[in-house]
Amino acid sequence: MSDADNAIAAAIASVRDEAIATFGWTHVELDARWDGMAWVLRGQVVAPRWRDRVVAAVVHAAGGAAVDASGVALLRSERVHALSEPCTTLRRGPELDAPLVGELVPEDGPVMWLATHEGGTLVRVRDGTLGWTRATLGAEVPLPRFAAPSVAPRPDRLGAAAAAWRDVPYHLGGATRAGIDCSALVQRMLRTVGIWLPRHSVDQVAIEPHDGPGPGSVGDLLGVWTADESPCHVALIVAPDVVAHASRSRGRVVIEPIDDLLARVGWAMHVPFAAFAALSMRVVGAFALDEVLALGRVGADALRGRHGSTDVRPRSAR
Repeated sequence: MSDADNAIAAAIASVRDEAIATFGWTHVELDARWDGMAWVLRGQVVAPRWRDRVVAAVVHAAGGAAVDASGVALLRSERVHALSEPCTTLRRGPELDAPLVGELVPEDGPVMWLATHEGGTLVRVRDGTLGWTRATLGAEVPLPRFAAPSVAPRPDRLGAAAAAWRDVPYHLGGATRAGIDCSALVQRMLRTVGIWLPRHSVDQVAIEPHDGPGPGSVGDLLGVWTADESPCHVALIVAPDVVAHASRSRGRVVIEPIDDLLARVGWAMHVPFAAFAALSMRVVGAFALDEVLALGRVGADALRGRHGSTDVRPRSAR
């Protein structure tokens, strides 16, 4: 191998080592060759963000040379399983004490089996989440794909969906009535009108971020930054001038006037409901959202830097 080949191989290995250190396991299996114009990558990674990191590492190692990553695919399998337990816990790694990623109920399935390691099973969820579980998966089922909505999503039904979650305890990583966080609550409410969203708040806002809190239309998503909540805290407008959100500072799901929320925040952006309705059409034919959306590619601070607005005064004060 040439010095250049060795440098590229080392760059790919460094990304693989980073993934193993973070998650306890990885699947970054790539070959690289120089075709005279670019470094051509072929193989598989477990998630799009690792493809991005490999490309960045190769570009750096190659002194800025072009990289063709079109041949890098996501790890997939034909094994799809129903969720048989009332609550399936997902963690960041296969260890029992690994950080919580999320919780699944049977309606969140089926899930795609990807790997087993040290007693854990790595699965891909239809919302694009990757996580390890030690739960026993249910029966193997045919691979489902998102279908076009039979009727247009109706945001006017979100008020009833929010009311069903009022006062449920806040729990970071939770997604059940025993405890739920802000992004899972948004997921659950929008699912009642036929819309699937990614699990994490930054990915939800990144679907179509607009500066400021917007016009306050029912069904719009607000992403806000405030000392009282986690970065990129999300709330859903569920009725005229009313938002619902799972509040860390209050310890429960809150339904309140939108101006009361805006009075406490320093940065805000919004995503119109129409963007979520359009997403329902974009994912037709896919098994999971990460086949269509670039999940996990932007952090909360970077998103705020690109799109956040400081004009978050209550509308009555503008």
